[in-house]
Amino acid sequence: MFTFSPGASTDGVKTYTYALNGGKETQVTPPSTGVLQRTITPTRDLVNTLTVKAIDTAGNLSGVTDYLFKVRPVGEAWYWSLDEGTGMTAASAPDNNRPVTASGTGTAWSVAGKRGESAMTLSGTGELTTSAPVFDTRSPIGFTVAAWVRLPGPPTTDDGSDPDTDPQPEPDPGTGDDPDEEQTPPDDEQTEEPSPLPAGNRVAVSQDGTNTSMFKLGYRTDLNIDTDSANDPAWCFTIAATDAVGAATTDACTTSYVEAGAWVHLVGIVNPVSKQIQLYVNGTPATDGVLAAAPGAATWEATGKFAIGRGWTSAPSDRWIGEIDEVHVTPRVWEEQEIFEKSQADEIPEA
Repeated sequence: MFTFSPGASTDGVKTYTYALNGGKETQVTPPSTGVLQRTITPTRDLVNTLTVKAIDTAGNLSGVTDYLFKVRPVGEAWYWSLDEGTGMTAASAPDNNRPVTASGTGTAWSVAGKRGESAMTLSGTGELTTSAPVFDTRSPIGFTVAAWVRLPGPPTTDDGSDPDTDPQPEPDPGTGDDPDEEQTPPDDEQTEEPSPLPAGNRVAVSQDGTNTSMFKLGYRTDLNIDTDSANDPAWCFTIAATDAVGAATTDACTTSYVEAGAWVHLVGIVNPVSKQIQLYVNGTPATDGVLAAAPGAATWEATGKFAIGRGWTSAPSDRWIGEIDEVHVTPRVWEEQEIFEKSQADEIPEA
């Protein structure tokens, strides 16, 4: 709790303005005694900065004062490298107190991951889960979940070549005819090629409630992001309002960097300071990444399993197809520098 108090009644303070760790400014008016108390929840571990200004009755602004205070870390953070490459269990770090175990028939170790020795490949029929919840999703200082993910690549031709990357036939120098063009049917006979992107929603990371996932980080196809006449494939971070099937959700989504066969870094954040649900894709806006945000908060505790590769709707749902690597959970909001560092393929991650 912080107390705002003028030095004397002659100071004529009309309002105070304060902000924590560079967040949104809040303006408050003191009572007739001139003394005002406010309870402020720290938004990070260790050093926090409270910035305070005063405005007098004439509208004059005081100098800016920064108050620095330290906060003991409030909880653990967990990291799954998914570098085991064999077996049915992947360890958590820095302490192996939340290992995940593979179940179902659709899990396999990749030869190489986005970073490290391997990643987990899922075919839509399997997942990895803990035996207990990892953290309290009602964390008063918010939380962050992150993962590298890859959707399946585009289909290859019958001979194993990739039509988008392999050399194509050149026109006959004698005739100028394009062998591909000769095979092209008339416009009224052409058919649109199917999208290589998966159909349906796919969840990379979630934590179970009784009836639904409290949060889901992954890929969705059931939302109209660009407000045209059709739904769009998109990366999304979704928060359920209640633990009920069909509960209202808050969705932070973007169609940027949705590409079959490409590794993408996703960071989902519940930010109580900005009162937003945030999704960072491939870094931060300052480093060619994308930020999508929506007003919202986490309001209930998910007491079920933490899952990699699926969601939950009273049963496993929206299972992932593709690869997942380098999964993080932190019961606080990551700074943008942390988001940038984790989005770098060669960065050595820390929990």
